[in-house]
Amino acid sequence: MLSEEKVLGVITNTALHAGFLGARTRTHCLVITDRRILFARQTTASMKALSERANPGGSLLAQMGSAGQAYALLIEGYLAMSPEAILAEHADNFAIERTAVTKVKIKTSSGGESGVSTDTLLIKTSDKTYKLTLMSAGQARRILQDTGLLPA
Repeated sequence: MLSEEKVLGVITNTALHAGFLGARTRTHCLVITDRRILFARQTTASMKALSERANPGGSLLAQMGSAGQAYALLIEGYLAMSPEAILAEHADNFAIERTAVTKVKIKTSSGGESGVSTDTLLIKTSDKTYKLTLMSAGQARRILQDTGLLPA
């Protein structure tokens, strides 16, 4: 009998680049389980609803300031949900099997003249490479190490 799949960690606010030259970039949360990596769409509407939950009836400025609380609610929600419920949440959600992952790497590219560096997460499988821009490389690295996808 198979044991129940467990959610191990959540990396919020990653931009998945798809299409020619990354023209179809979409924001996702990466929900890492003991079997798969789930790509859960993070929409403006869903984040607005979480901000409202974090600061009910507050002003727009107060809601913008509650972004950290909204992300905490998002993570808490995904940690409590089943992987199947996460995948069913949005039509664009999908998963890759951890056994198909051949390499996981975080790299930082210099900002050149702009001075703004970019943190990128690369997840390679036997047939595809997923390129994601990270908001917090430190958070992502910690979660990837804790879930066994990156060496400590």
